[in-house]
Amino acid sequence: MRRREIVMATALLRAELGRQWRIEELAREVAVSPTHLTRLFHAQIGISPAAFLRQLRADRMAELLATTSVTVGEAGAAVGWHDLAMASRSFKQRYGVSPSTYASSYRSPGPGSLANSGLIH
Repeated sequence: MRRREIVMATALLRAELGRQWRIEELAREVAVSPTHLTRLFHAQIGISPAAFLRQLRADRMAELLATTSVTVGEAGAAVGWHDLAMASRSFKQRYGVSPSTYASSYRSPGPGSLANSGLIH
């Protein structure tokens, strides 16, 4: 069973994904010290709060890239990454491919592509 502080912290991170979180702010929100919150994350989730936030952002970015026509930069900014290089590195670390490769694998090709020609299925 997860501790109340972890439940609250993960809910806050999910609810305010685009916020530029600092560990001190998150700890204050759940009424524990930053050190204690980091220990709780490691004990209960297995990673730091920052790593958890990167995973959340990468997952939401993947969802945006797969279901919308936003650019990689727009998707990164929508989840709180304003540095495209950081967004791309974090995304690739989580998914094993670049955000643009991921997006192109989910988006349907244009009318003149081989996929729509009937030659490749």
